[in-house]
Amino acid sequence: MGENFMQENTRTISARVGAVSAVALLAVSGAFIASPAMAMAPQEDGTGSAAVESPAPVATETNANDTATDAPVQPATDGTATLPAPAPAPAPAPAQEATPAAVPGDIPLTPTITHDPTNIVMTDQLYFGTAPGATQIVLTLNGEVSTTTPINDTDRFSFRTPAQIPAGGKLTVTVQGVNGDAKSAIATYEFTVKSGYAPQPGFTTPRDMEGPLSVVTGTGVAGATVTVGVMRDAVETNEEFHTALVGADGVWTLKLEEPLDYGTHLLSAIQDSATLKAAAVPIYLRVSVYPEAPVVVSPGNGSEIPVNKLPAEITGTAVPGATIHLVIAAVDENGELDPSLDYEDPANYEELETQAGPDGSWAVPMRERGMGSYLIFAVQNSGGVTSDPAIVNFRITAAVADPPVTVNPVPVGNPAPATATLPETGAADLGLLAGGGAALLAAGGAALLFNRRRLVPES
Repeated sequence: MGENFMQENTRTISARVGAVSAVALLAVSGAFIASPAMAMAPQEDGTGSAAVESPAPVATETNANDTATDAPVQPATDGTATLPAPAPAPAPAPAQEATPAAVPGDIPLTPTITHDPTNIVMTDQLYFGTAPGATQIVLTLNGEVSTTTPINDTDRFSFRTPAQIPAGGKLTVTVQGVNGDAKSAIATYEFTVKSGYAPQPGFTTPRDMEGPLSVVTGTGVAGATVTVGVMRDAVETNEEFHTALVGADGVWTLKLEEPLDYGTHLLSAIQDSATLKAAAVPIYLRVSVYPEAPVVVSPGNGSEIPVNKLPAEITGTAVPGATIHLVIAAVDENGELDPSLDYEDPANYEELETQAGPDGSWAVPMRERGMGSYLIFAVQNSGGVTSDPAIVNFRITAAVADPPVTVNPVPVGNPAPATATLPETGAADLGLLAGGGAALLAAGGAALLFNRRRLVPES
């Protein structure tokens, strides 16, 4: 049954796959140092050892084999044996003083940056550092201040070098760790900058859009040239190339002489400039250009149609040659499916398909239906992509009687006088026709007035 189609109430769009950038995984290692929790002390009987909690984290362990040994049993004068006195328990180790806490307001460790030993960095590259104890890192790149946070709750952080070589080819970086009111010392680094690969430009054109598509937009490095590849219908042999200049605001715009028609197309972009090497891999965008919703001409949205005056067809317009999918369903007063209705009955639910002609017009038969509210859901497919839906609501009302048809009587002309004589020229015949015509008009006017008066209800 087509109920699922109605519940979706949206166009069918094929799954799209976007490219995802890889993220570097950072491993953090640390040493775990444990202090002995127990020290060994002799038993009271002097024959073994028992565990005694160490009073200090670094208390010296006592080996049970090095404690007091068994004393010889001395015979008593009465013939009984005398046990030796129990060995005294060792004195507890003196408690150690706690390590003083860090001075409030200071982070004891200075941040560091992992960098090339020659102090050479490339443009638009990602570099890393560590800032132990910091929850925020304040960076300056040639005087421009920025902030970042550690990576995945670790001490690691990252920053990206400028996309273009700064004046003089030098880059000064300062870094300071911050944790609440506490701040670390400031570390300063001086780098020599060399040209690296240009970053990939970006697309701001959406992946799905109503078309045709005539303008492609994106972002890039100011002053760089972006080469855009256009693969129509995602067919490699249809690829064409265009160029666009990135403005000072970092935005580029490409106007296509031949717009992209309805369908799925593949775009690519790569950029370079005088100070940047072209990247080896371009960025790609698969864009689906879909048509606008079809138009349902009849019945009109919100119309009320007597049950005995239903049109023979549902009609509309669309893209020439497009396939039209329609659902006609009985609904409640709120425009929702009514669970009390039998949607297996074609009069309550029907799915139809047709094709628009060369002029864009289309039509499907209108089935006989009972009184109530109805919904028409229509989409069109062109170039393998589906449009947004057109939704029309209408009501079928009670039958109405046809108005009576009134036929006006045909007036009869007055006959000519019997004594009339006509000249041979035929003028008399002409006069008779003229007089008869006037009489017919007068009689017709009277009859019409009479009929009108009959149609006016008495007050």
